[in-house]
Amino acid sequence: MKSKKKGLKRTLGYVWSFIEQFNEDSASMLSNGMVYSTLIAIIPCFAVIYAILNALGALEPVVDLIENTIMSTFGQGTGDTLVGYLRIFTENAMGMGVVSILSFGLTFVLLIDKIFTVINKIYHTPKKGKIVTRYLKYIGIIIIGILAIALMVYLVGRFNSVSVRMRKLPELSGLQKVFKTLIPIALIFGLMLAMICLIPNCKVRFLSGLIGAIVGTVGVYGLVKVFQFVVSWSVKYSVIYGSLATLLFFFMFLSYLWKIIFAAVIVSYVHQTQTTGIEYEL
Repeated sequence: MKSKKKGLKRTLGYVWSFIEQFNEDSASMLSNGMVYSTLIAIIPCFAVIYAILNALGALEPVVDLIENTIMSTFGQGTGDTLVGYLRIFTENAMGMGVVSILSFGLTFVLLIDKIFTVINKIYHTPKKGKIVTRYLKYIGIIIIGILAIALMVYLVGRFNSVSVRMRKLPELSGLQKVFKTLIPIALIFGLMLAMICLIPNCKVRFLSGLIGAIVGTVGVYGLVKVFQFVVSWSVKYSVIYGSLATLLFFFMFLSYLWKIIFAAVIVSYVHQTQTTGIEYEL
């Protein structure tokens, strides 16, 4: 009984510390600021990603994956509008030439720099290194991330081609559905874990990073499911606001997405400080 009370008290302590830290770091305000940064950078980011994947000959399957993800998250009507905007803006951006693509890459780098700034603020650590060194690191992160996306799409495509050739096995269709569901979840979890463990300029305990990554993955997955439900029941808003309803839902989605990401980072920070008793320069 005493151990249960002690465990409950410790859990409540974690929750209270999380709430205090979330408010102290102004996580909601930081999330809203990231929405504007994301909106400014999203088209340049896609232009850079598309240009690199086009050079690798892997553009079409990735575009299909991105568009299918948007459609499944925001529903048919809202998804169609967002995909249409994305196609128009990205085609116009890519049509401006190599120099413009490279300049758009700077916007991509600045977005990553802001993510590094916010996460280090949560961990109470300063950004280290010279500007040039940091930016070269950001460029490396972008290239590795794009190559990882291309590899993921390639593996999914290979799995689908195998399933087509072996269609006589009825159980494979179920396995294919599980595979398609697990790959995005695994990707989200991997990104969360890497973000929490590698971005702060301090030593992050793996257990603390793992707990934060699990919380963030569950939160993002739940957010997608909630938005699928909300969008499906929001036809009246589309009637009133027209295409503006699409942007409204997209803004809301980005805002809650960044709140979940920063909440996951705060969870890992709180767990680490509660278990080690050290807050700065870990």
